[in-house]
Amino acid sequence: MGIEDALYTYLSNHEELSKLVGTRIYPDHLPESPNYPAIVFNMISSPQNHTMGKDPGIACPRYEFTCWGKTKPNAKNVASQLIAALKDYSGTMGTKKGESEEIAVEGIAVQRIFLDDEFDDEMDPIKGTYSRVLEFIIWYEE
Repeated sequence: MGIEDALYTYLSNHEELSKLVGTRIYPDHLPESPNYPAIVFNMISSPQNHTMGKDPGIACPRYEFTCWGKTKPNAKNVASQLIAALKDYSGTMGTKKGESEEIAVEGIAVQRIFLDDEFDDEMDPIKGTYSRVLEFIIWYEE
């Protein structure tokens, strides 16, 4: 499991966030005819960590999450729940909830997730949608 699969699994199982978007969490771009609200995420940078001996085995990519809604408050509400789910998170990411217990799936050891930036994007006049953009830096063990 890679970090993007772990993010999707974690976010789609996060109770408050999934009440708003369900599984409408997409890597890279929205589908052609999406339902709203929804989230799109993609990696925008991945600085490399170096040591003089061996690779430290730690990654710290920056991910951009665009929270889409039919109204500005709707997009902001999704962003608020995304912040609640990710900001300062640490632990194993990539587990799924079963019917009665948590089922362990090969997970990613996340050291910490930092909210680095947040801003409103422009309204899309053609689709009539609004978006709020969040940037997180995710420190995890490779």
